This record gives sequence, C-alpha cells and structure tokens, in this order.
Amino acid sequence: MIYLCCDTNIWINISNGLEPPRLLSRLDEEVMEGHIKLLLPEIILKEWERNKERFIVEQTQDSTNKQIDSLKKLNEFLERDGFELSFLWDETLGDEHEKIRKLRDKIEELINELKEHKTEITNRAKSNLETVESIFNNSNTIILPADSKSSMTVVNLAAEKKFPFENEKNNFADALIFYQFSNYLKDNGLEKGHFVTSNKKEFFPQNKLHDSLQKEIDETKSFFYKSLSEALNKTLNEELVNLKELKRIEELAEMADFDLDEPIYYCLVCQDNDDYEMESVISFNYDIEIIDSRTKIDKNQFFLEFEGELGDEFKGTDYDMQIDTEAESATCSHCGTEHIVCPECREIWDFQTYKINKIQNCEGCNLKFIYVEDKDRKGVVINKRLELLDNFDNCSKCGIEFDAKEHGIDICEKCNEEYINN
Repeated sequence: MIYLCCDTNIWINISNGLEPPRLLSRLDEEVMEGHIKLLLPEIILKEWERNKERFIVEQTQDSTNKQIDSLKKLNEFLERDGFELSFLWDETLGDEHEKIRKLRDKIEELINELKEHKTEITNRAKSNLETVESIFNNSNTIILPADSKSSMTVVNLAAEKKFPFENEKNNFADALIFYQFSNYLKDNGLEKGHFVTSNKKEFFPQNKLHDSLQKEIDETKSFFYKSLSEALNKTLNEELVNLKELKRIEELAEMADFDLDEPIYYCLVCQDNDDYEMESVISFNYDIEIIDSRTKIDKNQFFLEFEGELGDEFKGTDYDMQIDTEAESATCSHCGTEHIVCPECREIWDFQTYKINKIQNCEGCNLKFIYVEDKDRKGVVINKRLELLDNFDNCSKCGIEFDAKEHGIDICEKCNEEYINN
C-alpha cells in the first residue's frame, strides 16, 4: 500500500496545469482502486477551499489574457516598426511589407483562436478542480484532523525560532502538514510514506531537505519529493514523465511561489453580484508604471525671493527630478475592470469608480493623479500610464491654485492676509 501526502501547492500545481493533467487522472484512478491511500490533513482542505478560485480558475484566465496581450503587442510592434526587420527576411520571398502583413495575419489568427478557446481553457481548469475534490472525497482518502501532538511540536519550534521559523515568516500551516504526515505513520506503525511539496523556503532552503525534516523522514523510512510527477514515477515504478519534463515542472513550480496567506481581494465593481465570490477574485500579480510629475524642491539650491505672483516660479524648482516607479495592478477576469493600489496609502483604485483620462483624488489619502489610456483609430488601447500630480487646490476666493493641505484653509495665503487686514 502507498501512503501519499501532498502539500496544498501540489494540488494547485496539478489543477492549473503546472504539472501534466494526465497525472491527475492517473492519481484519481490509483486512489479509486485503493492502490494509493491519500493522507489529507484538514488544514489542506481549508487552504484549498480558500485559494482554489484565486490560484486555479482566476490565474488560468489571467495567463490566457496575458498571452493574448503579448501577441497584440507583437502585432502593434510589427505594424509600427516591422519594416526595420527586413534584414531578417529571405529576399526571394517577396516584398517586406507583404511578408510582415502575412505574419501579422497569422498572429491575429492565433489571437482569435485563443479568444475562442478562453472558455474551454477555463472549463478545463474547473474540471481539474472537480477531479481533485473527487479524490479528496474518496473513501480511500484518510482525513487527518488537527492533533495536539503535531500542533505542540510546531508551536515549540515557532517559540524557539527553529526551522522552519527562522525566516520570520508564518510557516505554521506548512510545518503542521508535514508533522501530521510523519506522526500518522509513527502512530500507526507504518513505513515508507511519500510526502510531496514544492515549497522551497519552508522545506529545502539549500536545495536539499532540511536536516530536522530529513530526520523525521528517515525515522519512518519515508520518501520526499518536489513534484507529484516525481512521486508517481517512483511510487508506481513507471516513467509517467521523462527527466526533461520533470526538470521543467520543478522550475515552473519554483517560479510560481504561491503565498497562500496573501489576502483575497474581490473586484470592487462585481462584488454586488450574487456570484462575485466565484467569479471576481483578483490578484495583484503585475505592475503598472507610475510617472511622478509632482514638483520637487531642491532644498540645497540657492533661490531668490521675488515680489508678485511669479515669485514661486523661481524658488529652485527642479523639474528634472522626475521619479518613475511602479504600482501593483490587477484586472478582474469577470468584468475586465483594472484595479491599482495607491502607492501612498494602498487604497485600491478601480477604474470605473475612478475615471479614466480625468484628474481626480485618491479617496484614501487625497493624492491627485490621472490614469491615461491612449487609443488608436480603431479604439484599441495602445498605451496606459498613471501619473501623480501636484496636490494643489483652487482658492475659493480668487481661484488660483495653492496647497490647501499646507495652509490648512480653503483660501490662498494672499487672500487670507487680505481678509485679516480688512
């Protein structure tokens, strides 16, 4: 009998396509026939329920959208600068512009194909998700409730700051899953269990299993794997994936680096819908460039005082001190609304409540900004930019711009002095 325990990230990897989907079908078959007994700590069920939509359905949709966007950008580049690539073409194939046109047509076909299959790709991820839950509910799956022995072991490790609590991160769930697996084998006099996880920092920080965990593995003569592909190859004595595939799977799993404790955000536009929990989880997994156009004053620069309204223009303002930075961004896969995190207060801006191409203020910190979308003649967005602006207000008396935050009143300093003197 094979006793197998997979960490939460393994179930995510096998569902969203990081590992070959054929392995999921094989695992389902082996569990159903009783050849494999799955050890499933309750905490994995909770982590799975909390994260399945975000890391499987939503990320699958996001990945497809990114591929479409990349192809669009390539086509835009070819339309704009394609003629510069003429040196790459075989002169016998004809006019460069004609060849570029044909290439753009092929890319457009691929874009349309991906668009047509978006639903199919998402449904495939949902089907994988259902298969995983079928395995969870199988009679040959053994649910491991939280036990005091495993919990106290992990609590003591955390209190003493021993591995895996040396990196100041909350690794309680990962450690608990491992020790529940190990203690179940010991308590039931079992040997040669199989534990699978791709959590590098929590289990094998130096590209090998940490000594404290290796001791537990050795005590029950068990085995440790970094992927389900590797585990099934060994446990079933079959080459279900070759070495080249296995290496690529481990690379992809390491790049994924899921943070299951990351807060879940819902689309601010969709959350009034009854089904928003299933459809509108968003992940801030890409960045948008910010142009910081706020006026910078160089305090070390000498300046002269001038009389009149133009005086402030000569106070050593350094307009070349522009800082470009990035803000976290996410797009709702349900309605397509873009969300951006305010770089000052982390208020979330959704660009339906906040308007595109209009100067406005952050509701959290009053930061003034404009989010600009440039479109071509066909209405296709070709460029996006977020620009931070000076947070000036208009004097309620004379109408000129001034920094109300600095003065604490709604009229400029000049009008305030006139009001006091009169």
